[in-house]
Formats: sequence, structure tokens, C-alpha cells
Amino acid sequence: MRKYIAACLLGGILIWAVSFSTTSVDVTVDRATKYQTIDGFGFFGAMDVWWGSADNVVSDAWVAKVLGDLGVSMWRNEYYPPADGMANQDADWTKQKPLVQTLKRIADANQIPLKVILSVWSPPSAMKCRVPKEGSFMPIEGTAPQSTKNGNNLCKNSWDDFANWLVAGLQLYKDIGVEVFGLSFQNEPYFWEPYNSCFYAQAYYAQTLAFLGPKIKAVFPHVKLFGPENMLQMEAGDRKDYLYVGEMRRNNAAAAAALDVIAVHGYSDGVIPTARTQMSRLWSTMSSHFAEPMNKPLWMTETSGFVDTWTAGAGGKGAGNSGAADLAYSMYAALYYGRVSAWVWWQGSEINGFTDASLMAGTQSLSKRYYVSKQFFRFIRPGARMVKVTSSDSKVLAVAFEHASMGSFTAILINASSSRKIVNLAGVNVPSTLTMYTTSASDNCANKGTVNAASIALLPGTVNTLVAGNVYEGGSSAIVGAKRSSGAGGTGGAAGHGGNNGIM
Repeated sequence: MRKYIAACLLGGILIWAVSFSTTSVDVTVDRATKYQTIDGFGFFGAMDVWWGSADNVVSDAWVAKVLGDLGVSMWRNEYYPPADGMANQDADWTKQKPLVQTLKRIADANQIPLKVILSVWSPPSAMKCRVPKEGSFMPIEGTAPQSTKNGNNLCKNSWDDFANWLVAGLQLYKDIGVEVFGLSFQNEPYFWEPYNSCFYAQAYYAQTLAFLGPKIKAVFPHVKLFGPENMLQMEAGDRKDYLYVGEMRRNNAAAAAALDVIAVHGYSDGVIPTARTQMSRLWSTMSSHFAEPMNKPLWMTETSGFVDTWTAGAGGKGAGNSGAADLAYSMYAALYYGRVSAWVWWQGSEINGFTDASLMAGTQSLSKRYYVSKQFFRFIRPGARMVKVTSSDSKVLAVAFEHASMGSFTAILINASSSRKIVNLAGVNVPSTLTMYTTSASDNCANKGTVNAASIALLPGTVNTLVAGNVYEGGSSAIVGAKRSSGAGGTGGAAGHGGNNGIM
């Protein structure tokens, strides 16, 4: 550690200036040891919440922003039940279709491999049965149809109808040229909620999946069935052998075979993820106890709750008070300890101003969470492989990726300490120079120029992405095929390089 102290005489007063203390850190990359392949990074939903106005669903400028600047490569949507007289729905296919078409058009024009994944919050009400009470294991057959809201169960005698309904939803996307990449038949199956929700006991979830899997794959053999989309804490905590993934692994081989991807929701406490913290333990358990022995990829398909400050709020380290730096820690922990292949934020955008549930307010306001996400989304592209990295300093969190077909290398270095670090990024075939981007309390994915791999200066409390080679599938730095918006839902002139639609 080095501390620099300088003194000068100014107007007869001795002035002392003390710089940040500086520590040298070795970060070693082993590109011969490879881990998970990245499927994508992204978020849920439209330019505004689905229960908002249809006029605010999409604009070309917004899609160009999220694909070209933020770097979204995976997009999650709800497959809504039809309005059937029991309850009004937030959206339907008529409302969603223009967004899906715009995403596809602009992604295709820029050679961006955007993956669409769907989650079901509730089956149609006509397929649902009442259960005696919350937490009951099986539905009561033959009861009157229930609302899509407030929990309850899928009727067992509706399994065939439900399978057909899911296939019909996948066909809606295929009819406009979109092959859905992944489907989850139930979002958060443990909870009864006042919004669209449906409860599945663990054994019943597994039985339903075992039935649905072959039915869906007979028509759409390439769609990946992911789930259970339960909470990370519940799946990998003290009861890890008794919840959804554990039930499939221990007691239902057919369900385990039907499941292509294990997916959990990553709400967590925001603590710096060293090997002894809860966040690292949960993700390590999820990987070693389930994903690896079951030979399944692991996705994180929803999280939110980080406030728009850099560090945690006054209320402590709970998810509702965690800051943007904690989001960086959470993403690092999922990648490094969980070996996740996908990371998907909750609501991407809200038109009337972002909240701790969203990243942006249309194209007008971008949160710190947006820029932290960009450090990962924009520079770790689908098809990248994570490689082994070791850091000599527990407060310098490091992950690295190589993308063979794009010829790119990306390392993310998070300085979670209060001191300046000089990193020697070393290893066979590690580029000698890289371009660095930084997000901190004062920087927003700022281009810091070219740095020498042997002496990378990391200021305290910074997220730093180091890249070498091509980091954009289209081989260009400007989004094409999009028009600038003249309003919430209108279109205007062509989008150009360097503005809101450009790629940094």
C-alpha cells in the first residue's frame, strides 16, 4: 500500500494534501478454464407498465435506446389470459404485438440476437379451481371458475386445455416471425397475490410440468422450458431440499427431464459478495446443489428494489434500501458464484418517472441502475463464455468473458473498497490494452479511454468494464432501422450515431 502526502506553503499557512491510499492488486485470468455460456441480459415489459396507456407501449427511439445503448439481449413478457368476464387484464396480444414487432425489426436490422422469453402469471380463469385455503396442496375439482387474480390453482382436469393455450401463445409470436426462446408456465408459484397469480404446491408443480413438457415440445421442440421462478432465498436456503427444484431433483424425474433451464428470482440483501456472505452462499448452493448435478443452465429472471442512490439508503441493507452499487454486487455474485447464463431485471421502463422497480423513464431519464446494468448488458454479449478469474484482493470483484465468434474479451472489475487500487490484469492471451468504462456515484458508464492491462487504476466505489475487440454484433456503432420519436408513441426522423440512439 502506498499513501502520497504533499505539503505546500500558501499565504504563510502550511497546507497538507493527502491522496487516496493505493493498493496493488493481481487479477489473474485463466482463459483455458471456461464456465457458462451467456444467453442474455435484459428486462421485462414495454416503454410503460402494461396497465398504462396503449399510446405509451413503444417508440422506435425507445427500442433503439434499450437495444443499442443499454444492450438488452433478452426480453421477458407476460403471456396474459384473455379478458373473460372475470377480471379486466392489463394487456392482451393486440396491445403487446406492436412492441414485439418493433423489437424484432430493430434487432434484426442490427444483427442483435434478441431472445424473447415468456412467463405466465395465471392460467385463464376458466381453467382455475378453488382450493380450501392458501397453501393447500391440490385443487378441488369441479368448482366454479376462479378469477385470474388472488391465487388458487390450475384445475388438474384443465391440463390439456392449458397445454393448448400455451402452444397457442407461442404460435402468436411465431406468426409474426418471433421464435420464443423460453417459456415459464408459472411465475412465482408459491405466492397468492392480488394480481394475476396461481399457486402450485411443489409436487403439483412438478406433476404439471411433467405433463406439459411433452405436449409443448411436440409443437415447439426448441423452446426452452424454464422455472420455477421461485425466490433464490427459498430455493437455496435452509429448505433447499423441500421446494420446487429440490422436488423435481428428488422425486420427479420426468419433471426434471422436461425442465430445460432452472430459473429463480434474485431478490437479495446487497451485501458485498465475498465467499462468506449470504449472497455468495445462496448462488453457490444453487449452482452446486442443483444446476451442476442436474446439468441445467441457471437463469435469474427477475429482481428489483434498488434505490437510485449509489450506496444503500438510510434504512439499512434490505432490498428496498440497497443502492446501485449493490446491484453491481448482485450481478457479480450471480455470475461468479451462481454461474448464471442470464440476468433479467423486472420492469424496464415507466413513462412517468422511474421507481426502484424500473431502470428508466422512457428515453428521458436514466437511473444509476440503468448505467450499472449497462456495464454488464452492453459488453457481455450472447454467446460469451465466462472464464476463470482470481483476485488477490477480496474487495476487488472480478469476472471475465471471451466471445470467440466476435473476437472480444471483457473483464468487469468492481472496486468495493474505500481506497484506490492498481490492478495488474494478467494471464495468457489477456489483451495488453483495453478500453475502460466506469460507473460510480459521479460517472455514468463513462468512457475512460485506453488503459494498460498491467496498471489499471480503479477509484474507490467504482464499477469498471474493460473491453477489447468487437462488442457489437452489427459491426457498427449506430442503430439502424429506427426512427426518432416525436412523442410518446409517434415517430420522426432517422436515428443517428452519437445521440440517444447511438452505441457507446
